[in-house]
Amino acid sequence: MAGQPPSNDRPPPPPGPPPGQRPSEPWSPPSGPAPGQPWNPPPGGPPPGPGGPPPSPGAWPSVPPGGAAPPEAPASGPWAAPPAGGYGYGAPRSGYNLPKAGWWSRLAALLIDGVIIGLFSIPAVIAINAGPTEIETCSVDESGDIQFGEPDNAICEVPTNGTIALTIVLGVAGAIAGIAYFAIMDGKRGATLGKQALGIRVADVTTGQPIGTGRGVGRWFARILSAIPCYLGYLWPLWDQQKQAFHDKIVSSVVVKS
Repeated sequence: MAGQPPSNDRPPPPPGPPPGQRPSEPWSPPSGPAPGQPWNPPPGGPPPGPGGPPPSPGAWPSVPPGGAAPPEAPASGPWAAPPAGGYGYGAPRSGYNLPKAGWWSRLAALLIDGVIIGLFSIPAVIAINAGPTEIETCSVDESGDIQFGEPDNAICEVPTNGTIALTIVLGVAGAIAGIAYFAIMDGKRGATLGKQALGIRVADVTTGQPIGTGRGVGRWFARILSAIPCYLGYLWPLWDQQKQAFHDKIVSSVVVKS
């Protein structure tokens, strides 16, 4: 209106960019509630401070009685929960539930291992046959075989005491090597070379894993008990439900397919 001084009620200029921000970058003031309206935190934001307005209905998820519910693991991705039984291995299977090895497969594996064990006795055989000998009187029967406890009636070429001692040492070493072969291969690795060739192995009845070296030694000596009653213990898998021989039952093992 003419004659009136100009009014000074002008709106204030918008606030400038915060310190450190270049003027050339576009900047917009932070959004907030309209004047006179209550402020509600966004979903997932922090709760209001003491004395602040309560959150609007539906802004926060409900909390079960007794405390906050734990977050659920995602169904997929790097943070997904592992499957039951571990990552890709599944729950351990009992030896009772594994497919059993056939009796003929076990027999074939035993024959192969018998040939391998026979190699351990070769040094003792060579020592007794190729070692030093000596000539002394002896007793022989009508067929020419040496006999003991009878009067001497011939002159014989016999191994020296040193040859006999060496043969005994090599024979004991071969026997120990044979026990170690079955203890380590069957116990620690789960299968001898014969069993590996037939695709079978020795497993624990509970875990399905190798039985260990100690039980492998016990299983070897338990085989003696399987052989005593006319090899009945070796024949037992033919009608046993779990196809266990006597030595398997003694050490809680079972022979399964690999």
